[in-house]
Amino acid sequence: MANKFGNYGFDLPTDTYRSSTIPSSQKRIMISAHYYSPWDFAGEENGNIAQWGATATNPAKKSTWGQEDYLESQFKSMYDKFVTQGYPVVIGEFGAIDKAAYDSTNNVYRAAFAKAVTAKAKTYKMVPVYWDNGYNGQHGFALFNRSNNTVTQQGIINAIMQGIQ
Repeated sequence: MANKFGNYGFDLPTDTYRSSTIPSSQKRIMISAHYYSPWDFAGEENGNIAQWGATATNPAKKSTWGQEDYLESQFKSMYDKFVTQGYPVVIGEFGAIDKAAYDSTNNVYRAAFAKAVTAKAKTYKMVPVYWDNGYNGQHGFALFNRSNNTVTQQGIINAIMQGIQ
């Protein structure tokens, strides 16, 4: 028998093949979620929405949803449903693509987004994993150049490190 969570068709499986030496109260399942909200900032490949968060300077370049309050509600929801029940949660992917070609300040907002996601994950006892797809430049998620072993987005790396402190 599985437990239903939300209206998303998500079933938490029951571990029916557990060894009798493992206490039935011990959780052996973990949850992995991706976080790219708002998508028009994080992944949409155009320059319409290139800023994020309370420090955004151009309202026309900021999404109408998916800001800090939404991040808070989504992570709190996962915490309430899973972490409090003993299930570890990993934010297995998060990040925002490079839109600096459309807005020269974009990397500032990518860093703000990364810091906020990392800090909120820490607050709610989840582990965040930045999605570095190995592609630097327009629409890329990369923080490193894997060909020459150099850092390409030190500001975003710094923001992630600040978020976990």
